[in-house]
Amino acid sequence: MLVDERAGDLAGTARADTAACRSRAKLGSHGPIATIRGRSDWPMHWALSAALAAGTGSHLAEAMGEWKELADSLAKQSEFAIGDPTGFSFADLAADRSGYQVAQAAVRPETAMALANRLRSVTSEALLPTDLTNREDGISNAEFVRRYGGLADPRFHARVAQIDATLREGEVLRNP
Repeated sequence: MLVDERAGDLAGTARADTAACRSRAKLGSHGPIATIRGRSDWPMHWALSAALAAGTGSHLAEAMGEWKELADSLAKQSEFAIGDPTGFSFADLAADRSGYQVAQAAVRPETAMALANRLRSVTSEALLPTDLTNREDGISNAEFVRRYGGLADPRFHARVAQIDATLREGEVLRNP
């Protein structure tokens, strides 16, 4: 409901499956507004990545998040939303990774119930801890290559591993 209805096509959800929810949630001509720490793009990153991971597995969710940030690093203006900062964003990537890691735990029978209980009262801080929102934002492609080489570079993998460790130790994913 936070992203374009066509996103369900990628996640394996038929539009008809979400149509009733969408129509009930519509407020006038606008859908619901959700934010994490005052930003409306982070819930979109989180929700799409979660849907992709639940519907297709984490590999596609991971690839799509990284692709979107690489596309932003090359663009003068975000192709996805007016006003969305352009450039590679580790904060956006953290929102993606949080979404798909929560979805992975949600679809595992041994962790699903505990996670569902935690998600009933989840906060923005729990979904996307503060130190992950303070990551580099708006990195140009040239700067990304200088600092991190590329997606296969150990420097990039180390940065992503830091994000994942913070998420695993956080309130939502710790011992689900």
